[in-house]
Amino acid sequence: MGMKLMPDFEDCLELEKKASPFFDKFYKRRWNVIQIEKVNQKGHDKKITLVDRKSLKIEEKVSSRKYAEKEDILLETISNSNKNSDGWIYYSDADYYAYSWFMGELKKIFLFNMPFLKKWFLEKGHLFEQKKSHTSNLYNTFFILVPFKELEQLCIEGKAEEWRNEKGEWIEWLH
Repeated sequence: MGMKLMPDFEDCLELEKKASPFFDKFYKRRWNVIQIEKVNQKGHDKKITLVDRKSLKIEEKVSSRKYAEKEDILLETISNSNKNSDGWIYYSDADYYAYSWFMGELKKIFLFNMPFLKKWFLEKGHLFEQKKSHTSNLYNTFFILVPFKELEQLCIEGKAEEWRNEKGEWIEWLH
């Protein structure tokens, strides 16, 4: 199968910026948070400090609406094609991977234990088609899209049934 070109990397960064406050609400709902820091370092996107002073490192990603219907989870395999540098799935030192789709707001956030996700990826990631996204036409980033059903057993929080009411409608708990 051929590689499919995906949206521009800068578009993804803009989505992450818009989605960040929604992720923060999610973390505060899940844990006793006293501080959330956006970090600019390789390995994780946010550092969360809990009331007990324990720190959690989060790799946080969001995709556009078009991937939401299939509930595909993005895992970056090559960060920069010119340098052949590993994607974050290899080098992330995060404790958790938080993932969602931005549709003006986040309706669902999936939270995965990063060490378990990495183990799964090393065993089964090769089974999925590589896709690419370009970065200002300078280089390409490669990734796989994994259907949520493939990763559901690794999901700590965010299973679809948890976000529906008795009528099957999405619960908008982030407002």
